[in-house]
Amino acid sequence: MAATVLLYNFTGERGRKIALCCLPLGVRPKQVGQEDYGEPVGALAGLFPRTGAPAPAEGFSQEMLVMAGFTQSQLDQFLHSLRKKGGGPVALKAVVTPANQGWDSITLFREILQEHQAFEAGRQAKT
Repeated sequence: MAATVLLYNFTGERGRKIALCCLPLGVRPKQVGQEDYGEPVGALAGLFPRTGAPAPAEGFSQEMLVMAGFTQSQLDQFLHSLRKKGGGPVALKAVVTPANQGWDSITLFREILQEHQAFEAGRQAKT
């Protein structure tokens, strides 16, 4: 399986810059629309067949980046490239794991958002 990055709500120049970060690494960028939010993220990343799950009524507007099938070297290089050329930081990032590959996009988004908020609260408390 080729390394894939799922892009949620990246439009315009930021989306183009992130896609350009993928090319030298052989990573396949894939824009995910709300119509696919019901599918497991593992299926969206090509780990297993799509289920045909219906799109949920709810969505989200925040940017989210989900990586699958990366080697450690690819992951390091991709994240470095994002920092240098990707048009700014991406707050909500995740790697597809055996634990989350069956989650739909909404479930993964909620989990990542909760982790990000806890991290930010901890960081704020230290300053």
